Amino acid sequence: AEPNWSVGAGIGWFQSSDLIGGGLGGLLGQPFVATPGLSLERRLNRQVSLGLGLAADFQSSTGASVNLTRGSLSLAVGPRWTLTEASAPVAFSVYAAGTVGYANTSLDLPDQEALNSHSFRVGLHGGIAVERALLRQLGLRIQLQIIRATLDRTFAAATPAQGMTTTSLSAIPSPSIELRLSF
Repeated sequence: AEPNWSVGAGIGWFQSSDLIGGGLGGLLGQPFVATPGLSLERRLNRQVSLGLGLAADFQSSTGASVNLTRGSLSLAVGPRWTLTEASAPVAFSVYAAGTVGYANTSLDLPDQEALNSHSFRVGLHGGIAVERALLRQLGLRIQLQIIRATLDRTFAAATPAQGMTTTSLSAIPSPSIELRLSF
């Protein structure tokens, strides 16, 4: 019988303005950041799986007179539809997911009180993936998030009672790669 569960561990690259963050060079002048992630998937039938993903990061950078600290945590859940036959050498799939997340940012400036902000996010995203078996129960998945819609609520220390709400719809590709173990 084919395995019904799989776990994955890998890294994804997202725009630094996203809730999840980390540090590469990016498209359109926006830096991309590397973010580690874990996922768990349960096959519901031969073509549909339900996945749960967790991503987190922490950054700290110090300049001549500035110290920036940032951390985030995100959870995603959603279905994946495999479009190829089981005998295909590479599995091609499409996916959709709902996400929730939290980020905290602190900026320390000389002779000033630290600036702190907290952000909460809910959203939807979707994309495509290819997966290739490397060994009997070990595979490599390369995924490309293609579209994302989000609603963010940010609270800054200077105005804690007044939150700022932003919405966004973007179609900037965000790649990820992970090793998956089936059982």
